[in-house]
Formats: sequence, structure tokens, C-alpha cells
Amino acid sequence: MGAVFCIVGKSNSGKTTLLERLIPRLTGRGLSVAAIKHHIHGDFEFDQAGKDSYRLRRAGARTVVLSSPKELVTIRGATADTPLATLAAALAVEHDLVLAEGYKETKGFLKVEVHRQSLGPDLITAPEERLAVVSDGSPVVACPLFSLEDIAGLEALLVERAQEARKGDGVDIALTMNGEAVSLNPFAQSVIARGVWGMLSALRGVEKVTLATVTVRRKAQ
Repeated sequence: MGAVFCIVGKSNSGKTTLLERLIPRLTGRGLSVAAIKHHIHGDFEFDQAGKDSYRLRRAGARTVVLSSPKELVTIRGATADTPLATLAAALAVEHDLVLAEGYKETKGFLKVEVHRQSLGPDLITAPEERLAVVSDGSPVVACPLFSLEDIAGLEALLVERAQEARKGDGVDIALTMNGEAVSLNPFAQSVIARGVWGMLSALRGVEKVTLATVTVRRKAQ
């Protein structure tokens, strides 16, 4: 699985700017990167009034897919905030690194905190949550501390973590049940992967496949 980290900080600390500078360096190192933007207010409008996709959504389509030779966009209605674990489970199978901007309250994911002295001296993350801190000051922390200009240092740390996350038996499994991500230990991942690949191996042409997606839905009785 790819590594998943949150980029957090106070409002106007420069989270998006950091990602804009960081992502090209990571992809330049050959990493496949996915980015998630958490919009906690829920009032953003991705689509534009008058566009065909907008009209289809307003007509009642729960999901609208925009497909072209260069881009694929899925717009899906939601009734609640989708957990980061669910989003990351799908993306981490196909990417070396998933960087989520926001989710400062979400537990279970290491965080890179962007800190500016002008916004106050306190950090918003707990010590055990920190992968690193990027700051224009010198906060006392036990994790790696980088200046706002030391993008190369943070890049090296993330590349190292991404490489560590990819180590194993060469198989990644993402399992969701009722829309919620399910954590699997290495043994369970291996058992499921071998069972699925064993059944699929009887199909013609499967030997060249590197990604298989299986969705199972129980029909209403």
C-alpha cells in the first residue's frame, strides 16, 4: 500500500502552497502521488451551472462521471463526510503516496504540520501524531523539523516513507464494507490476494494484470 499522510496547519499557514511545491518534486522522483483536499464546510460547488454535468446532477443522478482521453472526474452526492480511511484505502493501492490536506482531527494518520510564528507559537498536532513540522520558527519538537524553504528535506523524508510502505510480498489489498475501510493485517492481505489471484489465474490473459478490482453487493432478499 502507498503511504498516507495529512498536511495540517492553522488557516492561512500555507498548506496548499507547500503541496504545490512538494508534489512536483515527488513525482519527479518517480512517485505516483494522490492528493485529497478536505473541505469541512461542505458548501463548495465543483460543477458549474449550465454545464451538462450540472444539469444531470440537478435532474437527480446520484453520480455523474465526466470522461475524456485526458481526465476522468466523478461527482458523487454525499449525505455525510467520507472518512479519510475510506478515501485513502482506494487511492493507496494505486499510488505510492497519498497526501491529504486537512483532517487535523482525524486519528490514525501521521501528520506534517505547517506552522507560522505569526499565527501563534502553539502547534495544533499532538506529539505522537507528528511525522514532521515545517515552520518559519524553531518550535521544540521530537520529530524532524524543516524550514519553509527546506522542501528537499521534507521530500527526502516522504520518499523514504513511501518506499518503506511499498515493502512486503508485492501485494496490496484495499477492502471496504458498506463504504467503510477495513484494516487488514499482512497475513489477511496475503490470504485474500492469493485466493483472488488463484481464481483469476484460470482466466485467459490474467498473467499480465497488475490491478484487479472486485466489487460484491448482496442483493436485497
